[in-house]
Amino acid sequence: MGSDDNAVSSSDSPPPPLLPSSSGWTTATITDIMESWPLQLRLSIGDTDMMIELAADAMVESEGIPLSPGELSPGDRIEIRIERDQAGSGECHAVYIKKIR
Repeated sequence: MGSDDNAVSSSDSPPPPLLPSSSGWTTATITDIMESWPLQLRLSIGDTDMMIELAADAMVESEGIPLSPGELSPGDRIEIRIERDQAGSGECHAVYIKKIR
C-alpha cells in the first residue's frame, strides 16, 4: 500500500489550494471578481493567490448588515470562511464573507 501513496505524491496534478482550518476564518483581499454566476473571486491570502467560487447560499455581510455579493469590489479586505466541495471534486466555495471596513 505504501507504493500507492508514493504514486499519489508524484502525480503531475497541481496541489489543492491552501485552506484555512475548517472552523476558522481567513483574512484576504479581493483582487478580482468574475461577474459570472456563481460569482468567482480571486483572493490574495498572504503570499498565495487563489480563485474561490461563492456557494449558492453564501452569506455576505459588513458589520452585521447583510450585503449582496454585488457589493463586493476588488481591493476589499474580507474575512472569509471557505469549505472544500464534499463531492470530492476539490473545488472550494466561500460560504461566509465578512467585509472589513
